[in-house]
Amino acid sequence: MTGEDWKFPISSDRLVAILKYRGMDAEALIVAQQRNIRSFVEAQESFAKGIEQLVDAQSGMLRGSVDRVSEVLPELAKQRSLQDMAEVQLDYQRKAAEAALTNLQQMTQMIWRQQRSAFELMNQTLMDSLQNLVKRTNGVAGPGSGNGHDKGE
Repeated sequence: MTGEDWKFPISSDRLVAILKYRGMDAEALIVAQQRNIRSFVEAQESFAKGIEQLVDAQSGMLRGSVDRVSEVLPELAKQRSLQDMAEVQLDYQRKAAEAALTNLQQMTQMIWRQQRSAFELMNQTLMDSLQNLVKRTNGVAGPGSGNGHDKGE
């Protein structure tokens, strides 16, 4: 289902009228939703920057690996005995494993920071939105809301 296929079951004018009837400030709610949308966009932009940093870091890691291989190959060619070749190869593998572990730690930290940043932004926006909603609806209720102001309660 595309956005064009989907129709909201009530017109926006009717929704604003209902909210005004219930004592809610529809314009304020619209402004709050615009803030929420801006926060979603900021979170998405932050995430995109994080992904870009992650790709850059991975590219650097790949370049480092290629550089290390190009350093080791001439050394391997110089070695005359199998033992010498095995020692050079083991040393290279040790360094490669250390580099891989360091790279993994760095990538994990980058991903964690980006996710935490996006979560904190979205959480703060949600909390602000809920606090504004509570302020605007505090003591405001429509018919049948159970607030004791309706007839027969």
